[in-house]
Amino acid sequence: MSLLVRKCNRNNWDYDIADASNISADAITQCMKTIQNNMSVFEIASDSDIDDAFLAIASNFDRLDSFNVVILEKQDITERGYNCVQSLGMTPVESLKNTHWDITGLLYGTLGNIAEYIHNRIRNDEIQRRTKYELKCIIIDAINSQRLELTTLKEKVRIEIEAEINRRKS
Repeated sequence: MSLLVRKCNRNNWDYDIADASNISADAITQCMKTIQNNMSVFEIASDSDIDDAFLAIASNFDRLDSFNVVILEKQDITERGYNCVQSLGMTPVESLKNTHWDITGLLYGTLGNIAEYIHNRIRNDEIQRRTKYELKCIIIDAINSQRLELTTLKEKVRIEIEAEINRRKS
């Protein structure tokens, strides 16, 4: 079972809405941003690999902060007729660059269909969150296991990670 992971803001999605036509515009515009009609996701083999997706995403942040991801089933996406195309991920973690995919060719109607699917996944608790501290731990573990180099992190994140590493040493 292959899973696709997308960063999202849980606060934009209302659990209580049963009718997808009432999904907030913020959920669409903030959580489903596309570039050239493609929506970016990271692939993991199973739920146990979820921290790889958090690492791939967070390690490219300008500023480290807690965030949520929604977990999609790749088979559900392809069975709905959407194409998934592998592309290099924007992450400094070399081993995770090739786990990036784009859901391609999204248009007005198809974006609404995917929004409904994401809404249902969130309602079914197919969403996970990592706190800022948990993200620091994930990033430091990746540095310690030589999956990630500290120098590849953006400045503010690098400074925070260095401070946490130094705090642990003292």
